[in-house]
Amino acid sequence: MSTLYLYRHIQTSQVLVSLRQGMKNKVLQQQSIKQRPPRLRKDHWVPMLAISGFDKAETAQALHDSILTRSQQKQNSKINATISGQPARLREPLEREQIQQTLEALQEALTHTLPKRSTEPLRFHWENKALSERLQWPEHVQHGDLQLVRGRIPVQASSS
Repeated sequence: MSTLYLYRHIQTSQVLVSLRQGMKNKVLQQQSIKQRPPRLRKDHWVPMLAISGFDKAETAQALHDSILTRSQQKQNSKINATISGQPARLREPLEREQIQQTLEALQEALTHTLPKRSTEPLRFHWENKALSERLQWPEHVQHGDLQLVRGRIPVQASSS
């Protein structure tokens, strides 16, 4: 069973999507070069959401790719529509705020990439359950709490 992880940066609210529990520097390429480049400090990136219950690794990869594509499109349209004329010191914090747009991209990706599931539902394990209440999720999604040990996902919890 595959698991998809969403990590958030505790200072900048940037979001990274990963198919691995441990992050590598390669995942940082998801962020735009125009923004202040994030560093991979393990004490700054915390798990925001772990999605489990995929029947195949290809399904998790398709959802991963769809989230990234939709999130980058939302980021570009947000920059062009609302904050492009602002000075850089005001614009940069708004550009880095990615939690809401990533959740919207996840919701859209679920409805388009995985429209209906006849097998097990997907299980969303949230760091903060209030984030799950921001949007309307499909019926094939179950929500639960993300159990962290010292700020990290325990190995046995990621396989359930």
